[in-house]
Amino acid sequence: MFDNIREDLAHLAHLYYGKSTLKHKLKAMTEEPFPPVLLFRMADCFYHNHLGLIGYFFRMLNQVLFGIVIGPKANIGPGLIISHANGVVVNSHAKIGSHLIIQHQVTIGQSNLGIPTVGDYVYCGCGCKILGKITVGDNVKIGANAVVTKDVPSMCTVAGIPAKIIRRHEAPEEAEQQQVR
Repeated sequence: MFDNIREDLAHLAHLYYGKSTLKHKLKAMTEEPFPPVLLFRMADCFYHNHLGLIGYFFRMLNQVLFGIVIGPKANIGPGLIISHANGVVVNSHAKIGSHLIIQHQVTIGQSNLGIPTVGDYVYCGCGCKILGKITVGDNVKIGANAVVTKDVPSMCTVAGIPAKIIRRHEAPEEAEQQQVR
């Protein structure tokens, strides 16, 4: 739990201040995205340590205070940021990588076909929906109000209803090689 919280703070500090020094991490603790993430991490810790009633309390506190419903068995990696916490829903069985940024009104949920798997360094724009047994790759940006119902490869931006690839990104090593030329 503490390692995840440290990484959540470091990611938030880097995003807000461009640095993740101790001073910037302490400042990040006062920013809007941190309390709902902290409550989620606490609930998750209690659930995994077989203290479900205490975990349920923190989960309900998150729902009442911030309007966030994250299932107790959701597997979310470190570096989570929930900006403008309101109306976020994450299914209990969702598998989510590290450094996820979620805007308000985002749903990562189940359809008749199953639960999504989301990669690392994914940005979910306001109101986007990720539904079904799909895989969203690493380094993906999902536009506002997009409805993702099919697999999304890594290194791209998707938007629309249904979501379609609107831009492919270069791999970081390829971009560095082009700058050298």
